[in-house]
Amino acid sequence: MARSNVSKRWVPLASVFPATLNSETDVIALKDGETPEAWGMDIDHPGYLAKGSIPTGTDRITKTYSVGGNTYTWYYERLWRMVTNTIEYGFPEYTAVYLPHDIPLGFTEDAQDLITFFPFRGQDMFVAKSTGAYMIPGALSRAGAFTHTDINPALDVAAAGNATELDGVAYISNTTGFYGWDAQGVREISAPFRGLISRFSADTLKRDETKRRIIGTKFVYDAMNKNFYDFSQKGFRFTSRALNTRTSRQPVETPFSVDKVGFYYTNTTEDDHVITIQVKRDEDWEDSETIDIRWAESGRTWTEYPLQKNYASRSFQVRIIDITSGLRIKDIAVLTDMPEQSEQSWSQ
Repeated sequence: MARSNVSKRWVPLASVFPATLNSETDVIALKDGETPEAWGMDIDHPGYLAKGSIPTGTDRITKTYSVGGNTYTWYYERLWRMVTNTIEYGFPEYTAVYLPHDIPLGFTEDAQDLITFFPFRGQDMFVAKSTGAYMIPGALSRAGAFTHTDINPALDVAAAGNATELDGVAYISNTTGFYGWDAQGVREISAPFRGLISRFSADTLKRDETKRRIIGTKFVYDAMNKNFYDFSQKGFRFTSRALNTRTSRQPVETPFSVDKVGFYYTNTTEDDHVITIQVKRDEDWEDSETIDIRWAESGRTWTEYPLQKNYASRSFQVRIIDITSGLRIKDIAVLTDMPEQSEQSWSQ
């Protein structure tokens, strides 16, 4: 039953778009700008929620030389080549002939062959095989006599395309997670959505140098803002954080009701638009509801929709399961009688 004789007010629900994926944190503890589940979002217009497709990326540019019938890669002003589980490297600045600078550097902790290697961290070399990854520290040095670290089994690479570098960081996608290795060490980027990692496992990685992104076939990682976006599913979905009355001062949840959902939006086309939503009170997602945005009302930037049901619950979420192309949402708010201090506790 809805609460009566309590003043209603508009409470912001979501305004930081596009939201980064975080499925491991309790939905009532998520911040604005985080989503427990979303895919198919437009990530090229910050500040807006809209339907989009995964952007394209490019492979890392590498220079190679063919010498004596073998192909060498030109890194740090010298020739390098993988041979089974070793790396050969030549004297600096020689390109027309291969002059070995030292005996091949062996990675013989197991019998697996090397799969890929490339510079990272500005002066080191990332080297990987199917059982883990290594670093050759100081690979920029012209002195040679290189060594490598112990193998890191968490950074196994199944194929060369499962690892790449951007801004000095090595990025690795395998069956257990998505990782970054930089001067601070190894970080599991996928920790906030570890339960969904099967959607993105062992993906092929490309780069967008201009927008500082790592682009897989099923996801995009915004390296500058440290945001992760899902493109593994068909269609579009955005799920909000959950409003809840529980706070550090009030651990007991108080039921509240939501009468309406409101949207600030921008219509970028001369068309009618539709937003299809579901709401969740406590445990279950309710039947979908359709909100019409008419082009004839193009001067408007706000619409509010009265929900078909209105009863008190201890938490409330909105899920947009479809939105027509050309409509961009700037803010989502709800008309509710929940206590003001509760909303502030969870939304900051």
